[in-house]
Parts: sequence; structure tokens; C-alpha cells
Amino acid sequence: MTRSPSFPDTGAMTASTLDLHREFYAEADRFGRVYPRVLDVALVVEPQHFLKDPSYRDLGWYDPKDHTIHLVDRLRQFSPSHRLGIIRHELGHAADDDLGAPGSELRADYLAEKARGQPILYDGDDVQNVSVGVRRPYYLGG
Repeated sequence: MTRSPSFPDTGAMTASTLDLHREFYAEADRFGRVYPRVLDVALVVEPQHFLKDPSYRDLGWYDPKDHTIHLVDRLRQFSPSHRLGIIRHELGHAADDDLGAPGSELRADYLAEKARGQPILYDGDDVQNVSVGVRRPYYLGG
């Protein structure tokens, strides 16, 4: 089933791949003032079909093996608030000194909030953003 994302922000929604790179590296630079280890993280933009069986909310992940954050190309169609929420959440994983331990999803949100002073929220589709929704729902796990 294909669902369309909820877009709480107004204005132009679709970003170019270059815009996505600019947003990511600008945020990584700001994040790096608190967590210097994220300053050398690299961004990889993956085609939509890269994931074998993606869920609607599979839009990004951090790979600690090569210190890369992967964002799925369709994230460009989401609002700026959603793109920022997902970028910050993944940077939170990159900043996490205890990545494999239980609670890593909650910690990623906490580290992102600590770095940027703004909570990661989850909209009605459970997609991260910085403008509307609730903190990480319990049923998504920690």
C-alpha cells in the first residue's frame, strides 16, 4: 500500500538532490559543534528502490561501519520539517557512543534535541519532523 506523506509545512515541498545535500551538511556542521564526531559523516542518497521491502517510514539510516548516513531519494518530496527531523535523528545515531545498546532510537532523538535545542517529533504517520506531532511513540520501540 502506498500512502502519501502528511505535509504540515507550506511552500515548495520538493527539494533537489543538491538541496538535500546542502541541508544535510549544514545541519551536520551545526550538530558537530556539540558532537564533533559527526563532522566527518558522509551522506549517501539512495534510489527509492534500494530497499527490498521498505515501509512508508524507511527514509534514512546510519551505517556505523563506514560512518555514512543514507537518505532515500523520496525524502526530497517531504516537507522541510520532515527532512530536518530525519536528518537530525540520523545524526543522533552518528553521535551515539553506545549505538548498539538498547534504547538507541530514543537516544538518537535525545542527542538531536541536545545538539539543536528542538525535539524530534513524530507525525500521524510516525515520520520524524521538527514541527508537528508527539515525541517518539512507545509502540515504535526505543
